[in-house]
Amino acid sequence: TPMANPFPLEFEELAPFFSVAHKQCMVYEGPAPSPFPDVTPTPITNIRLDQAWGVTFHWHTLGALNYLVAGTWQLAVYLEEMGGGEFNLPGNVTNIPFVSAPHTYTHVFGFGPGAVTHEGAYRIVTRVDMAGPGGYQGPISAVGEGPIVKFYEVGP
Repeated sequence: TPMANPFPLEFEELAPFFSVAHKQCMVYEGPAPSPFPDVTPTPITNIRLDQAWGVTFHWHTLGALNYLVAGTWQLAVYLEEMGGGEFNLPGNVTNIPFVSAPHTYTHVFGFGPGAVTHEGAYRIVTRVDMAGPGGYQGPISAVGEGPIVKFYEVGP
């Protein structure tokens, strides 16, 4: 059976009075080009090379320590090609500000058609790291292991 979509974003919180809830990522695909313009299957296991697609991150922070912490979150999406190594996905890392209060975070990584350049099966892996104002990684981070998705091209 394919892995769940959405899939869990597993946080390790090594800080007292700080917790994370509602933590997950989800793979999505844009509308399929002709000849199947309205097809978006769930769970997503196949994405055409000429389709837009992406990953949505979502989590909520809780606890009194939120009011004392500042810095940024660094989010990343990786593709590991099954049988071939890692794929260098352009535009796969971003920073968003840490909100110094309990807060719900949602960030969408959108990848355009052609972001994946060749056919294959890829495992999607996500990462979230918290860095303080000096840029040093903090005690809060997460990883998510998403589904294996096949990117493919249809014939002429």
